[in-house]
Order: sequence, then structure tokens, then C-alpha cells
Amino acid sequence: MLTRVAKTGSKPYLWVPGFAYDWRIFNQAIATRPGEHWATQWSAELDLHSYCEQILAAMPENCAVTGWSLGGAVAMQLIPKSCSTTVLACGQRFCHPQGISNAALRAFKRLLARSPEEALARFQTWCDYDTAPQVTDKPTLLNTLDWLEKYEITHWHNARRVYAKQDKLVIAEGHCELVEGGHASVLEHL
Repeated sequence: MLTRVAKTGSKPYLWVPGFAYDWRIFNQAIATRPGEHWATQWSAELDLHSYCEQILAAMPENCAVTGWSLGGAVAMQLIPKSCSTTVLACGQRFCHPQGISNAALRAFKRLLARSPEEALARFQTWCDYDTAPQVTDKPTLLNTLDWLEKYEITHWHNARRVYAKQDKLVIAEGHCELVEGGHASVLEHL
């Protein structure tokens, strides 16, 4: 569930990427922070609750947790063991009237089942990101799409929240920092 990706100091960090991406999207932030860096790996078998429980059991105490997009929803479940939480481009729920509807997400699931390459190219465009998705195995992608459809954050606690003004996937809500750009541009504001 967790992989240590770098050790340049003792402060623990946990990086939780978004749908279809892995820890490498945080390379720039990892390179500038001395510490012990851990990252999550997506699961094809577990539901979101079980996935978060396994991460909680394995993660170091007092971790600085950063989650991007779907990773932000996971990060919010890890607050009991985190010393700080940063949530990037993650709304209270993924499907909402001002963004991606349930019908649009179901259509995307059908496209993914039929043509993963086409679906991932479309998703990369939605993210407004130069880097192609790094997680490409269909069972994991379909499972984590179910998580996108079902998650709901009921309380933000003291999480730092960063949203992009031109995000095609998530609408900024509540007290947050707003930055220029699209869904992936928040990764530059860590």
C-alpha cells in the first residue's frame, strides 16, 4: 500500500496522487523537502474505506500528508495520524452540478472499459497536464473511478486547500487558496 520513494531526512511525508497518476507527479515537491517520503499505490481490489484503513495502519505517525484530486479525498481520511494535511484540487464530492455529473462519469467509465487509451487521453486533457497518466491497468482504474463516484468529505478539519481557477473537474468551495491554471497546476503550489 505504501512505498518509500526517498529518504533525505527524518520528517515523514506521505504523498497521495490523483486518479490514474502515481507518486512521480510530486517529484518537484519531494526534491525540495528533506525527509522520509512515502507514497500510496492505487488498489484494484479494495474499496475506498478499506484502502484508507490499510494506509492508516501502515503510515508513520505525524506525517505531513498531501493529496491531489482523488488523493485529497484519501488524505482527508488520514487526518488521525497526520500532523498537517494539504488537499489539492479536491472537492467535497467529485460529481456535482457545476462540474462532472454522475452521467458524465458513467460515460467516462464506459469509454474506459471500451478504450482505455482514449479515456486516459481525455482525462489528461481534463487535468490540463502535460504528463500522461502513469497508472494504466484497467481493473485499478475502474475501481478507483468507483471511489470518485462515491466519496464525500463531510468536514475539512484544518486542511490547507488549494484550487485552480480554471479547473475543469473541481469547483473551488469554502475557505481555500485559489491559483491560476487547471486541475494539475495546483501541483506547482506546494
